Amino acid sequence: MAQAKLKKSKFDKFLDKIEEIGNKLPEAFMIFLYLGVFMMVLSLVASLFKMSAVHPVTGETLVVQNLISVFGLTKILTSAVSGFTGFAPLGVVLVCMLGVGLCEKSGLLQIAIKHGLGNVKGSPIKIIVILIMLSILSMAAGDSGFIVMPPLGALIFLSIGRNPLAGMMLAYASVAGAFGGNFIPTSLDMLLIGFTENAVQISGLPAETNPMMNYYFQLASTVLVTGVGVWVTLKFVEPRLGKLENVQVEGRIEEVTDIQRKGMKAAGISLLVLLALVVAGTAPSHGILRDPETFKIISSKAPLMQGLVVLITLAFFIPGMVFGRITGTIKDSRAMVKALNQSMSEMGGYIALTFMMALFSNIFAWSNMGIVLAIKGANALQASGFPIPVVMILLILFIIPLDVFLASSSGKWAIFAPIFVPMFMFLGFHPAFTQMVYRIGDAVINVCTPLLAYYIMMLELGRKYDKNLGLGTMVATMLPYSIFYMVGWIALLLIWYFTKLPLGPGGPLLLP
Repeated sequence: MAQAKLKKSKFDKFLDKIEEIGNKLPEAFMIFLYLGVFMMVLSLVASLFKMSAVHPVTGETLVVQNLISVFGLTKILTSAVSGFTGFAPLGVVLVCMLGVGLCEKSGLLQIAIKHGLGNVKGSPIKIIVILIMLSILSMAAGDSGFIVMPPLGALIFLSIGRNPLAGMMLAYASVAGAFGGNFIPTSLDMLLIGFTENAVQISGLPAETNPMMNYYFQLASTVLVTGVGVWVTLKFVEPRLGKLENVQVEGRIEEVTDIQRKGMKAAGISLLVLLALVVAGTAPSHGILRDPETFKIISSKAPLMQGLVVLITLAFFIPGMVFGRITGTIKDSRAMVKALNQSMSEMGGYIALTFMMALFSNIFAWSNMGIVLAIKGANALQASGFPIPVVMILLILFIIPLDVFLASSSGKWAIFAPIFVPMFMFLGFHPAFTQMVYRIGDAVINVCTPLLAYYIMMLELGRKYDKNLGLGTMVATMLPYSIFYMVGWIALLLIWYFTKLPLGPGGPLLLP
């Protein structure tokens, strides 16, 4: 063992140090409490210096609000409860876990994974690639991929005798990587293009844009995310986490029985029925799940998009219930309620933590600190006068730390698009280029920022397998994904920049 330690690389030692420091930090609940107090003190200092910025779209002067004041204390007292209940990730996570939890408690998830991976058993690289592909595709359902895929990843690795924590982390990192690349268009494409088009109008220059204008680069990015995912998992993640016997494992999956095959078949039929109903509501040009005004499927007003979380929950809940009734793991409604109660009880730590996360998020928003710093930093980057490749890299590096505090992809782009899209257009670059640079910076840090609500949910999930799992261990183990995603994406961008390849249909690198 001592000899193995001598052979550790400098990078491994760097990760060890991060893990050591991170595991000495207090529990996440207390971290967010301390951050909230710090932000209030910082807002006082910034307000004394009259820190402000002009919004690039509205022209409004935004000033930092002092939260150690009557205004701040009143806000906290009157909005703490509504801020908690209205915290978007809370509802999404709990509703999804109703379906995923029942599906797991019935045994369907474990059996389906065991049966589905039977043909690739003994080939860990193939299984890792399959998990990465599924995780990338899950982004089509929005942030639900962060909730659904880590438990699946853990079960997939568990079914082949590997550390479930590694599968959990790989799935999460792959979902985060999908922010920068996917096989299919997602709701994120639709969200970002609206802000990009508004920024084009601000520039006054002609440029055609469309939601698919980054598609070629995104396809190449899926190869990058897959390659990095496989290499980092085998090179760093699994060696750091150790073998399967080092963690607590419950419910090992045995051979699939005849009654379980019958249950899987019935569960599959029930899922197909649900999908058929969704298709029936979207396929007709005036389908009831389309936008009632424009009749588009991908629209914020479309019932399909608004009800996506519920549909995902049903896609797990209904097959899980059917499987449980046939196999006897869920015999009646009483057993079903018990399974749901168990699933929710496992989320108790996350629910308590979410209260403090929501409060911190609101304190940050009320202070205006985030948006003021973002605008000031963007203006400084715009005025730097560096060569385009350097500015491109600086923009990525600029977005990464901001993403820790401003997690919303569309929220940040609403601020940055009016600044950077016109800036690059005046330099001769199509908006597709600027939007893709932004997406890379946004995707990189999503892998390991503890301030993203889904990350803390994953920490709670990981403690199901290792009760001593610490935040430092998780950050240090997942950091290589972020680092090598960034290196790979910058290299890919430079290839596109120097070869002048189109980024997608209707998305040239340069303006005509």
